[in-house]
Amino acid sequence: MLFRDLPRERCTRDFGVTTGILLQRGRGADYDACVAVYTSLELGEVRAIAEAYGLGIVEAAEAVAEGTVNSSFVVHLAGGARAFLRVYEEQDHGGALREARLLEHLARRGARTPRPLATRRGELVVEARGKPCAVFPFVEGAMVCQRAVTPAH
Repeated sequence: MLFRDLPRERCTRDFGVTTGILLQRGRGADYDACVAVYTSLELGEVRAIAEAYGLGIVEAAEAVAEGTVNSSFVVHLAGGARAFLRVYEEQDHGGALREARLLEHLARRGARTPRPLATRRGELVVEARGKPCAVFPFVEGAMVCQRAVTPAH
């Protein structure tokens, strides 16, 4: 079962998660979902990050309705493209950079993992609200919470 399939009261009771924010066209609107978002970002902050990565025009940023450790956002770009933005909640800049380098290393060697994007200056990790952030290509699929993972996965 996916977090988004759980009733809100179970999400709050079992997982201690909170309501997320959909940021679109310069304004925030609450949506009722089971979300682990510890650091909220304003749309302007997401746009600044996207500019550093050369992603193009940001139309919206949506808090991801799954996850337990980091704050994650789907960045909706002009023309329908998307990117995935991760705000590291438990790692400092060095830890986030080590993870990004490891993922880059694994992707180069054929592991099926998204390769982190680099900024225009070649950086894999940037800062927002004093926390490290990384951007990844958006990959279609479903998030499965740890409790729901089976041998078939």
